[in-house]
Amino acid sequence: MKEMEKEIKSNLRYFTGKFMQKYPLYSSKTVEGKQLFEYARAGAKVEAPEREIRVEELKFLKLRKISGRVLFADIERRIKKVKGDFRQKEILKIWRKKLKARRKEFYFFVANFRIKCGSGTYVRGIAHSLGERLGVPALALSIKRTKIGKWSKISP
Repeated sequence: MKEMEKEIKSNLRYFTGKFMQKYPLYSSKTVEGKQLFEYARAGAKVEAPEREIRVEELKFLKLRKISGRVLFADIERRIKKVKGDFRQKEILKIWRKKLKARRKEFYFFVANFRIKCGSGTYVRGIAHSLGERLGVPALALSIKRTKIGKWSKISP
């Protein structure tokens, strides 16, 4: 695990400072009169535009290993908290197929980070791009916003 931590840390430099980031396909950015998520839902091909973003700090905090069963239970718990999202059943079905339907237990690595970034930064996009650099599928499992501009959220 130490080698993996070292590789993660060495790739963080590619995601600090100013750089170009593509809009996610499931965003409301408009291209040729339609929002990107409309193209994505229809399965249509579209080139997502880019914009310059700024990441002041991206700090690796820790790496842990969890089983697919534990991961699915956590995802299921979180999705059930969301009310009114039309995609809940579809998303759970996909996760169930990927994580719960396997006969043999398997594990995932979960990395925690702290990021200080400018407005318009897609943190999920950074997680995905970091995974591409590392040669592994990656996503942002959980994002907690603690500050927007001069406003901070103080957790109890």
